[in-house]
Parts: sequence; C-alpha cells; structure tokens
Amino acid sequence: MLSDEMRQKFDDLVKKNKVVLFMKGNKHFPQCGFSAQVIGIMKELGVGFEAVNVLSDAAVRDGIKEYSSWPTIPQLYIQGEFVGGCDIVKEMYASGELQKKLGVEEKPVAPPKITIDDGAAKAIKAADEGDGTQLRLEIGAEFQYELYFDAKKAGDLESPRTA
Repeated sequence: MLSDEMRQKFDDLVKKNKVVLFMKGNKHFPQCGFSAQVIGIMKELGVGFEAVNVLSDAAVRDGIKEYSSWPTIPQLYIQGEFVGGCDIVKEMYASGELQKKLGVEEKPVAPPKITIDDGAAKAIKAADEGDGTQLRLEIGAEFQYELYFDAKKAGDLESPRTA
C-alpha cells in the first residue's frame, strides 16, 4: 500500500512541474525502448520536462504504479494530470492532441523540393513498369529514407510533374 509520505512525494512532483516523466533511466540515457520513444517525442516537440528514474528506487518504481493505477513505465504527467504510457503518448502525438495539451504550436510541414536531372529521369522511366504505381520517396522521423515504386497512399504529398 502506498504510504502517505510517498503519495505526497508524487503529488509534489506532478503538481510542481508542468511535465513529469517517470521512466527507466534518464533523459540522456533511457534504459528501455519505451522510455526512449517518449523522450524522443518530447525532444521533437522541444518541451522541457522533469524526469524521474524509477530504476534508482524500488519504492518509486512500485509506488508510481499504485499512484497512477497504471501497471507500466514510462508514465507521463502534464500539469498534474496522468496522461499515459508510451502507446498513449505516441497516439496523442500522432493525432496532435499531445501538442495541444502541451501548448506546442504545430507548424505545417513544407514538402521538400526535388530536382531530377535528365539521366535520373531516364533511369526512373526505365524502372517504371507502367502499372499505375508511382515513384515514392519516404523520409522517416530520423531522416531514414526509402525510394521505391508503389501505389499512391492517403496523405501523400505530390511533386508537380514537369516535362
């Protein structure tokens, strides 16, 4: 059972800090993939937060689970309110709900400008099988990329066609 002293400690942490993340490890060295994912989202948003390493104290690790009635770590609190764990934070981030809750202004993403020279255009045309697929360039959050042919997908940005 959560002691009054521990409950007060958690109350103080989540009420005195706008954003608190109970995690495994610290901001610079998360010690689980789920904690690392939440840290990455917070850094992407440019939001400052207090991090509490639950691995440093078994009473904190077990107590925060009882405090929130949530069985897993990490746990994110915003303005004293329990938000959720990694999956919920990722869903909220993808929908823009997390940005709103944090007061972060969403900036529209401008599509990149791509120039293809004549030699590249010939090679691409030669690779295209004419089956209705399009040349796709996907760039991930960590700037990994993939270039391939596939059907158009919802939410695609299209480069204007030139002759």
